[in-house]
Amino acid sequence: MSTHQFQNVASGNAQVGVQIGQNTGSVTVGRPAAAGAELDRLLDAIRQAHQRGELDADTLSEAEHEISVARAAPDPGRAARALRRLGGMLDGVAGLGALAGAVAAAVESLGS
Repeated sequence: MSTHQFQNVASGNAQVGVQIGQNTGSVTVGRPAAAGAELDRLLDAIRQAHQRGELDADTLSEAEHEISVARAAPDPGRAARALRRLGGMLDGVAGLGALAGAVAAAVESLGS
């Protein structure tokens, strides 16, 4: 199986999602499922910390927001930045900051 990478170039405020003229094989768009699974695992850990009283409701809400931003980010770099913000917010809370940092690094590596 060969993998080809194509780049669309848009100017101004134009955004191009996927544009395919002709395809005779499989096409995969978006982040690999592993990234979504890691974000799910991180979110579960954050919610468990909230249930144990280690995070207040406001921090939980902000954490959920940053994970949503990471999921919706158009590229791995933006997703990683959201996760780094999350890591800073969770630094010192039962290892969650380190976990967020590890997930950020994993997501960012998808862009390489």
